[in-house]
Amino acid sequence: MGCKKVIKVKRLYFEDGWDLFFESLGVFPEELSSKVENIALIVADECEGFPLAIVRTATSMKGETKAGEWRHMLECLENLGNGQYEMDKWMADHLIRRFVYESIDERKKLRLQYNEGRKMLHKLKGHSMLDKFLRVLAIGIVEETSKIMRKAYEQLTEVPSDDQWEEDLQKVFLTGNNIQTIPDGTCPKCSQLSTLLLDGNVKLGYIADEFFNNMPALKILDLSRTRIKCLPESVSKLECLIALLLSGCVELSYIPSLRKLKRLISLDLSFTAITKAPGGLESLVNLRCLNLLTEDKLEMSDLLLSKLINLECLKVGWAQCLTDATGQSTQDLEKFKVIVAYFRDIGYFNAFVKFPPFRDAIRSYCLTLKDSSYNRDPSDGLFDKDYIINHSKKKVVIEDIFLANKNVRLPPDMKELDISDCHGLEYLCCSSGLSFPSFQHVQTLRLWRLWGLTDLVSPNADFLHQSTLFSHLADLEIGGCNSMKTLMPFKLLALLQNLSTISVNSCEKMEEIVGEDHSVMEVTHGDALMALLHDNFSHPTIELPMLTSLKLDNMPQLDVVYRGIMLCPSLQTFSAIQCERLSLPRMNNGTELLIGLTSDGCYWEK
Repeated sequence: MGCKKVIKVKRLYFEDGWDLFFESLGVFPEELSSKVENIALIVADECEGFPLAIVRTATSMKGETKAGEWRHMLECLENLGNGQYEMDKWMADHLIRRFVYESIDERKKLRLQYNEGRKMLHKLKGHSMLDKFLRVLAIGIVEETSKIMRKAYEQLTEVPSDDQWEEDLQKVFLTGNNIQTIPDGTCPKCSQLSTLLLDGNVKLGYIADEFFNNMPALKILDLSRTRIKCLPESVSKLECLIALLLSGCVELSYIPSLRKLKRLISLDLSFTAITKAPGGLESLVNLRCLNLLTEDKLEMSDLLLSKLINLECLKVGWAQCLTDATGQSTQDLEKFKVIVAYFRDIGYFNAFVKFPPFRDAIRSYCLTLKDSSYNRDPSDGLFDKDYIINHSKKKVVIEDIFLANKNVRLPPDMKELDISDCHGLEYLCCSSGLSFPSFQHVQTLRLWRLWGLTDLVSPNADFLHQSTLFSHLADLEIGGCNSMKTLMPFKLLALLQNLSTISVNSCEKMEEIVGEDHSVMEVTHGDALMALLHDNFSHPTIELPMLTSLKLDNMPQLDVVYRGIMLCPSLQTFSAIQCERLSLPRMNNGTELLIGLTSDGCYWEK
């Protein structure tokens, strides 16, 4: 970058980082609710003391007072990966999405246009322009400011009067205000208006039917997270509209006919009160992304999906309708590239997973099997992530399901698996239940509150399967599994040569991380060194070349990590908090291992 001198910036202590965070946020702690303040505290901690990360994160959250928005930020930070701060990537996703909406080409595939957005972003990075564009994104402006009304987060209680809506306006940003109603008679004349953002006006309960009558060029309309009950009739006349975003309008129960919106590409009806597919939905032949995540079962024709001939991304809740539709026509699934779907019934889930087009055509998916209702808050968890941008996402979530003697069929190319709050699961992998081949490509495994889980792999499992089991596993996170005494046996851990992070906490009966059963496994890594070490110690040395982080927390019965030596040349962080009985591990990371002691436990950081 032409720098004459590189100055290394040290991480800030937490107290200093918290002060910088509030200073950049522009508020005092007492101005936030206790709930938001607690989340903000965790958000600041996720910045890991890096000043640039703290400032950029806090600045991006200016004006945000809702807990949902702060949870959204926390979720983004928690998924950035392995302690490497990638705030640019998180904000860049939003920039790319805006780029696609603003310059949409109806002849091109959606994925191709997102790739073009990424290329543009890469060029900006190369010319030191990314920060400028992120600032532009943060305040919601583009060039030609004279044609923009920018009144986002200004605590407005009323929509600007008609005389403030100049006819040559191109973009209007009213996000995050306190507007309660757009009264009858409000009908601004804006013949060139292409973008109107009213999202985040959580008190907005009524919009006059005639409000959109004189906005014939409108392309992007965002009414997400408002309290409207009915979408105005004038929306049905917006024939240039390409994106209609209504996510989180939890009281919205009526949408006028969409038959004339032939150019519509993205329709988001997630977390609304809609119970029937809107009229005219089958006519949207250019629709590429449809989000129908709702709590109640949505009534729609089995043939609807076959009529949406260009649909690439589908998000649907309680997806019996999806399974029924795919049972009638294999072509319905072959066109999809991205699917987010929820299932209550294991049978429907299995039928969908084994369907050939799903295995062969779907490029990105997140499938959830869950017995109870999912959270309606659109700012929580899975619903924050943009599955169009991340085409490599292949994830399965299993929650709140009784799994004893149940055979769940998992996708063979699955890369992420989350299982939580499930009873009846004694082994993650056994001769019945969750099948072995499904774990071969798993890179991230998270297991939470599986009260009956005793071991990851059944002792009766075929060892030939074990030799490839979890062979791609990089990140392992386990918590609240109170029947486990050993995380895994030596013979299994020795196979996990791609393992990068291990996090185990709140497993009350856990006594050891690595079990002593090593008789079956012949260690081949570093034969000469291993033989020498084996002569000197009663337990063979285990080598984990990729391990960078080992974190243990709140396990009162934990005595030992491993009784032999662990060779971890890439280790960066080791911590053991509230593990009172734990003996210090015998680990060799290529340098002298320094372990610090605190009142809660011990830690080590390279």
